[in-house]
Amino acid sequence: MRRAGLTVAIAALVAAIGAPAGGAAASPQFDVIEGGGALFPDRAYVVTLPSRKDLTSDDVTVTEDGKPIGNLVVQSAASAGGIGTVLLIDASNSMQDSIGAAMAAARTFATRNPGQPLSVVFFSTRPRIALGFSTDRKQIAAVLSRNPKLTEGTRIHDALAAAVAQIRGSGLGAARIVLLSDGDDVGSVTSLDSALSQLAAERVRVFTVGIESSDFSSTGLERIADTTGGAYAAATTASSLTPIYGQLGFRLGNEYLLRYDSLARPDEQVEVAVSIDGFATPVSFTYTTPATGTGGPYQRSFMADLLQSWVLLAVVIVLIAGLVFLAVETLLNLRGNRRLRVRLGEFVTMPEEQRAAERRRQVDQLLAAVGDNKQRRRNWRLVEGYAEDADVGRIEHDPKLLLWLAIGAGLLIAPLAGAAVRPFWAVFGLVPLLVLNVFIRGRARKVRDEYGDQLPENLDVLASALRAGHSLAGALGVVADEAAEPSRSEFTRVVNDEQLGIPLDEALEVTAKRMQNPDTDQVAVLALLQREAGGNTAEVLDQVIANIRERMDLRRLVRVQTAQGRFSSWVVSGIPVAIVAFIALISPDYLDPLLHTSGGQVAALLAVACVVAGFFVIRRIVAIEL
Repeated sequence: MRRAGLTVAIAALVAAIGAPAGGAAASPQFDVIEGGGALFPDRAYVVTLPSRKDLTSDDVTVTEDGKPIGNLVVQSAASAGGIGTVLLIDASNSMQDSIGAAMAAARTFATRNPGQPLSVVFFSTRPRIALGFSTDRKQIAAVLSRNPKLTEGTRIHDALAAAVAQIRGSGLGAARIVLLSDGDDVGSVTSLDSALSQLAAERVRVFTVGIESSDFSSTGLERIADTTGGAYAAATTASSLTPIYGQLGFRLGNEYLLRYDSLARPDEQVEVAVSIDGFATPVSFTYTTPATGTGGPYQRSFMADLLQSWVLLAVVIVLIAGLVFLAVETLLNLRGNRRLRVRLGEFVTMPEEQRAAERRRQVDQLLAAVGDNKQRRRNWRLVEGYAEDADVGRIEHDPKLLLWLAIGAGLLIAPLAGAAVRPFWAVFGLVPLLVLNVFIRGRARKVRDEYGDQLPENLDVLASALRAGHSLAGALGVVADEAAEPSRSEFTRVVNDEQLGIPLDEALEVTAKRMQNPDTDQVAVLALLQREAGGNTAEVLDQVIANIRERMDLRRLVRVQTAQGRFSSWVVSGIPVAIVAFIALISPDYLDPLLHTSGGQVAALLAVACVVAGFFVIRRIVAIEL
């Protein structure tokens, strides 16, 4: 739809210019044309009234297929984002006698349209933008107060292309061009068809004014005006430019921009009717909505979802808080020189008294953890005992560094999962922490199990050494020399602690806590009795060894009896996973409601939580401690 209801002829324009001020309007009807700068479903139309009238949204009714539009906005030409005008003025040498009158006419036009965005472009061998779109009256008056420099060339088509480029980046709802020249185009790089196609793409009207002479031809200017929906006016003399521009300014000053959002469906012909209070006959026309083509519905890109995700915002906040915490911790460490002392301690041998005091403090802290809450602390290994488990499991890397890497990986996975699927799936950010916890606990459990299996044989060696005449401390030294790993390292710790002045019973209690082995507690009690009361330690130790072996046999029996329960925990937990995998392989679409809707994803997360909870409940039931 190029235009509707706009029929302006040269004779009508000249007659309007020459009509008396109090004469009746040439036509009681208003004109409507499609404006530029709007992409469907946004619609924009320019209404031209035959006389001055303050138009508001209450005065205008727009219907599409008979249904009123409820979100109509009416903007005057002078409002923000309204209608702008580009004054294209010929500045070639042939305008020597007419340029003064042309600039006076331009000033008249600006006076007729105060507050409207106005741009001034002079053209000859090339277009020169003297003023970008501006509503500053002083700036406009300053540009129009002086004549431009005249040079050879009349590149009308290049000037039109430059004006279109300026309109395209202006952000205006609509725009028009008023072109003044005294000749045809000469030397433009842009062809007339190219210039007209650019004007049509932006829906820009061109009102042309030609200064006629003996060699003048109006064909080009008339074609530009007719094709774009504007009008052509001929000025027989330079002095007639001012009334022509004045009439154009009056007419364009009575234009309003209508904007609304269409509710029409794609690829549909829509009938539009515009009615204005005070005018009996509405203006009707049709347009066709753009088709959707073969492409699917619009979907935001993954990066857009990621950048706009609330999960990413939460991650950024956590990262900032973590950086602040690290900065404060670093400052405190530097202030107390604790890091420096640790680094120097790796190269300097500490005095025996200082080593003993430091180890005594560590042992006291470890023994303080043994009590009623020992089992609770043992269960929450992710939070407490993490560094101890890493040490027991012979993890060579810094456990603190591994923990930070897991947290960083979780902060990376959370926004990616939330943006790729749904925000609910951001809980996958906890997976790295859980995997790290399972890995550390698995390594530590393996070492502790090996230590428990080796304990009876090591105690046999201890009893033999006691019978050979060694003291309890010396016998433990023999065990440390003869035992295999991990018992060698643990008994070596006990011997070193005893040499630093820590009683053997306390050192063995620390080992029992580290290895989570209650049988070592019995050896610690034996060491306490031997220190306080004496007696035949070897015979008592033989009884302790017999008790430990019986308890180990009983544990093996319980493990065999509960094997079915442990296996059931894996079967019950694995069946839902296997069913989902089978359905995903056979009929993936069947899972769409579960994965691609908010309700389905909530249900999926609840199902996962129930499966995990059921697994741990079963494991807890079959976990019988002796």
